[in-house]
Amino acid sequence: MTIEDTIRTEMMRLQQLLGRLEEFKREHESTERCKAPAGCNWEEPSTIVSGPLWAEAFGRTVCRTCGLVQHLGYTLDSQTISDPWSDLREDEEE
Repeated sequence: MTIEDTIRTEMMRLQQLLGRLEEFKREHESTERCKAPAGCNWEEPSTIVSGPLWAEAFGRTVCRTCGLVQHLGYTLDSQTISDPWSDLREDEEE
């Protein structure tokens, strides 16, 4: 690798870093982390459900102030299904 290639590679890395810094300044109010996680201002989590019968779910939520990302994992231990409209449904024939 020549000195030109080395400098070009380093310049590209610094440009990417500068782009991330601009994005950070645009999206977050604080350059320091909150006293996480209790001090964070979490947004509503986005949830991705997967697996048979939605047995597993994964979520991601971000602090609106400092930008800290929280990854959540859920496992379904039990399931209860109820029909609040059963009195309005016609009987099904078996």
